[in-house]
Amino acid sequence: MERAQPTPVELRYYGYADESITDEIIAFGSAVFAVDRIPQAESAIAEAKASIGLGQNEEIHSRVMFHAPARRNTAWEIIHPNDIFSMVVRLLEDLKAIGERPLIFVAPASRIAFPGFDDRKKSETWLEGKGIASLGFQGIQVNLVQRYGYGGIKIWVDPDKPKIPWLGGRRNQANSTRSGFVDLGPGIEPPRVVPEINDCPNPKLLEIADLYTYVTAQAYSTKGGEKIRKFQELFKLINPEQLHFEPAQETKWERA
Repeated sequence: MERAQPTPVELRYYGYADESITDEIIAFGSAVFAVDRIPQAESAIAEAKASIGLGQNEEIHSRVMFHAPARRNTAWEIIHPNDIFSMVVRLLEDLKAIGERPLIFVAPASRIAFPGFDDRKKSETWLEGKGIASLGFQGIQVNLVQRYGYGGIKIWVDPDKPKIPWLGGRRNQANSTRSGFVDLGPGIEPPRVVPEINDCPNPKLLEIADLYTYVTAQAYSTKGGEKIRKFQELFKLINPEQLHFEPAQETKWERA
């Protein structure tokens, strides 16, 4: 029986997604806003930067602002770490009132083996780091499409050009590993949903995806200490819906 083609709904939401990978955690997170609330979200970011004397051209880039060595010789160098955390708390509170509930994929730092597609070769592809993050993004994408409807959300990801091991034993550009098919129910042809890579109309909101995902990865750290405790408080404030990595029993996988 021939399946019907999917009918898109009205585009009403924009999503922004980014990854964060540590020696303990692989995370891929998304920030979602109704299209008519995008200006409010951009204003919240502008106000947060202005509150600590940061220029509007400076990025909220977590790997820089939360690390003293990375802050050197940048605009973040003169800002006290406590002021940075206070700014982030205020920003997260503002965004919580403006945006949708974030959705974040979390997995232990690991690698996972997939069998080859050609049985004669008996080959395996081991995915790790960015490859597992791409699987996580596909899960996020499916969930967001189911949440807002096919065509109801457009998702931008932070560009990522390096080639990574991918299914079938190939090495693909990371950007090209993030599309996937979405099941819309019986009798409907599953559409392939492809994230947007370039020409983001609201690039500042990719900074929020970076923040959500980085905080998540740090909050899951087992290293402990006062700084990790602060990240755990930030994570509670974000309060994301979470997707956790659960490999099938027959899948070979190893923690890093």
